[in-house]
Amino acid sequence: MKKFAFKLIKSLAIFLLFSLVACNTGLNGVSDREDRQSSAGSSDGAAYLSAVSFGAKGRTIVPNERFDLKGKDIYKFVLKGKPVDGEEIVYEPWVQTSDEFAYDRMDNDLRDNKIALEVGTYTFTIQVYALPEAVSYSDEDADAKAFLVLEKTTNPLNIKSGRNTIDFGILDEVAGNGFLSIRVRFPDDGVKSVTVCMIPQDDGNGYSIADRSLSIEPSLDKDSIGDFRSVVFADDPKNGWYVVKFTFTMDNGAGETSQVWSELVQIATGRKTQAEVNIENLNAIYPIVYNCKGGHLDTDNIPLSYSSYQDDILLPKPKERNGASFVDWYSDANFKSKVDKIPAGSKGAKTFYAKWKYNVSSDALYACGEKLILQQKEGSDNVTYAYFDKVDEDNIVLDDAGNPFPIPANLKVYGSLPDGTYPNDTSDDITIESGSVGNIYACGGAKGSVTVNGGTVRFIESSGKVNINGGTILGDDNNGTAPLDSIRTTSGNAVVNITGGTIRGNVNGLVEGGTLINVSGNPLVGNKKNTGIELLAARDKKIFAGNLNYADSESITLIAPSATEGTVLATFEGQAYTKFFAIINSDRKRNAQAVGNDVKINGDLSLPTSLKADESEANTFYVFGENVTKKGTIFSVFAKDGYFNVGETSLEGASFSMGIPLDANFKENGYADSVSTETNFRYIQFTSNGGDISSEKANAFLNKIKFHKIDNKPFEIHINLETVPIKDDKKGYELNKNIFYFDGSFYKKSERFENGTTVSWNQAYNKAKEERFNGLQGYLMTITSDAENKFIYDKVFESERAKGKTPDDFGSWIGGTRKKPKVNYDASAWQSDGF
Repeated sequence: MKKFAFKLIKSLAIFLLFSLVACNTGLNGVSDREDRQSSAGSSDGAAYLSAVSFGAKGRTIVPNERFDLKGKDIYKFVLKGKPVDGEEIVYEPWVQTSDEFAYDRMDNDLRDNKIALEVGTYTFTIQVYALPEAVSYSDEDADAKAFLVLEKTTNPLNIKSGRNTIDFGILDEVAGNGFLSIRVRFPDDGVKSVTVCMIPQDDGNGYSIADRSLSIEPSLDKDSIGDFRSVVFADDPKNGWYVVKFTFTMDNGAGETSQVWSELVQIATGRKTQAEVNIENLNAIYPIVYNCKGGHLDTDNIPLSYSSYQDDILLPKPKERNGASFVDWYSDANFKSKVDKIPAGSKGAKTFYAKWKYNVSSDALYACGEKLILQQKEGSDNVTYAYFDKVDEDNIVLDDAGNPFPIPANLKVYGSLPDGTYPNDTSDDITIESGSVGNIYACGGAKGSVTVNGGTVRFIESSGKVNINGGTILGDDNNGTAPLDSIRTTSGNAVVNITGGTIRGNVNGLVEGGTLINVSGNPLVGNKKNTGIELLAARDKKIFAGNLNYADSESITLIAPSATEGTVLATFEGQAYTKFFAIINSDRKRNAQAVGNDVKINGDLSLPTSLKADESEANTFYVFGENVTKKGTIFSVFAKDGYFNVGETSLEGASFSMGIPLDANFKENGYADSVSTETNFRYIQFTSNGGDISSEKANAFLNKIKFHKIDNKPFEIHINLETVPIKDDKKGYELNKNIFYFDGSFYKKSERFENGTTVSWNQAYNKAKEERFNGLQGYLMTITSDAENKFIYDKVFESERAKGKTPDDFGSWIGGTRKKPKVNYDASAWQSDGF
């Protein structure tokens, strides 16, 4: 019987089983000399780096030989230190010499306290260099040819006075290429050609070889089974794990056939992986395929082919996963026949399928820090599947019976483990391509992300980045309160990028001003009423806009409470435009203007469509909300057919000008020059003390006013905040001297009273229409109320009244201006439009 044997390629282990603080009695010891120097070194408050530790765990990085960090294998050690608030310090490298190894030189300097430091917080980096095989440390170009093989950087460390030890833990292999050489000896058996392919096993490794033809060397020797020939495969691939497959094409008289021999190999940076393999019988080799179903193999001793002459072959366990736990191997894709080995004497190609148990139930799916993709089943309108890493049948999330798990529309998806933690410094990586899902919770920090390209999601909560490129985000019930949140961020460095799709609820955040919100493309956000982007949660309380040329008019709702005149709501990359936005504060829309790259609020006055009733007092109401958003110099409130009580007796930055009180029968009762919270007013006005009355102060004053109906009858509320200067020497006026204000209009005496002439009504009418003040056209006014009549004669004709004259003595036409200019209207009659 022919015997079958082959030599597995082994990857020998490098063990960092030493410490630079080790003495000859064991690891992590401290010598007598160290103790003495430690005491001396701390007396003057100085700090020293006295020892470096690499820990005591093994690390497999060198396939063919032991990497002796304490001996000749290392050309030099380089140590770097960087204070948190300072420049990086590169200490003099420790280079191998004829007298000392690099390790010994470093060890001696550290023990002798030659590395002095300032007390503070540092990060340290250690770098280990080796030389190519043909280069010696004594060569002139040794330093130029040295290559980095290991390095590690610490977290910030506190350096104290005296001696300090740095524990780097397990060093990391640096990126780079290694060298591979495999000689395969095989019986002739009619072999016509040999090809090799090299398949990477590490995620992100793009290096591979496909069907490279190898030259078959002549017969090497002869034994009982005939001539042996060989091929050599040599390459310098990128470091990592690979499956190397040799395909032998043969014609042994029964037609052309092929056999495959495979092996798992490891390549380490700057080192050589080398082996010789003997195959005694090509016609008895059968391939083994492991379908890991989203997992990966993780060992250097995996049989990828077998012979019927071998003993039982135990199946390897796949690498542990965060998102699922390994159950068993099966010989069928439907998980009916469980297997744990290939019995001796078996024949034929073998394919094994790994079964996993996922962290999923009818209520929740946990991604456990892995990349998760949700996508609608092809050809279905209502079935959604989840996949880890990529969308294919091998990566689909299965139920406990091994069937694809259909995602319920109300399922909650978590980026974390069930206990809320994230394994191995992972974070969230969740993508919705299509289909439907409930809430998504991604709270693994700023580096995590949730991306929606299509489908329907009820709600997203994230501490990292949210990308909305398509689909629909409905809005969560927000714990039973309205309005609804579609996206809610939970950290101060979250990012929301919106380029498409529909967001029906709010884009909101738990940290005020903590979310960077970028908008471009053609999204639809909010409902133009009470849902949209909450600018209080946005960074700088504004959004950042890119190209919105494909967006519809008012397709993005911005909710801007407390925004006043000039507040920036959006900053564009280029020229700003207002047409894409519906701007809401409280319960009403706002106007804005584009100024360069910014969209800014236009300050104005407005009142809600309905008042808020006082539940404790009948026929009593408030006008809560953002009603005054511009500043001005004169502020007035008027309750036509009703009355009000003020909540405050002063308005910061202004003085009380006058008010119209009511008597016990709710009739106008002259006017008042002082204000009280007990007085029933129909009208009040304040005049600035010199600067502007702020919109915030005026709005706060208004919101504390209690308005009342009279006999349960409807009434109107007028508010005004005029911006006219108190005094203008160039235009020759001063408010309350020769120009007077009342409820949105300005008054002055006609020319007759300035020069004593008599004019006709027509003359007075035409003269009044020629007047302009504050951009408004004059008109010949008609007195429409008793209060107005008294105010006009008391204020406008104050000087005449002081001389003992009565209205009958100087009655005439009185000039005024309209509240608002009318287009194509001659302003011949007074009309009260108010608010």
